[in-house]
Amino acid sequence: MLPRRSVPVLGTVLMLTLLGCEADVGKQLSSNQEFRYRVITAIAADTALANQTVDMMMSSDASQAAALDRMMANPTAVQAVMTRMAQDRTQVEGILNLAVQDAEMRDHLMTLLKGMELGRAGSTPASPTTP
Repeated sequence: MLPRRSVPVLGTVLMLTLLGCEADVGKQLSSNQEFRYRVITAIAADTALANQTVDMMMSSDASQAAALDRMMANPTAVQAVMTRMAQDRTQVEGILNLAVQDAEMRDHLMTLLKGMELGRAGSTPASPTTP
């Protein structure tokens, strides 16, 4: 058993060691590929950790921009976002409202809509056949 005087000293040493390890995590992430892979894999495998990571990345303009730029460079991710947004009327209305704020984009959008309208007008349903 440890003498009573050793407990606070041991606690202080343990705390300083843990703080030292915590401060070293950033350095290890940037310099140790194996450690970085293990951390990223652990985060990706745990939905709660992944959600916390995304929330933290979205909390700062710089990290949000970096995350969104990275995601938009991934065609699979972009397709998934567009598919998800296309299934929600509120999100479709929101993106259209944003798009029409720019005059060139509004003109482009109107051209697309007119093309869709013309395409629909040209395709008439088949007339029912009478025996």
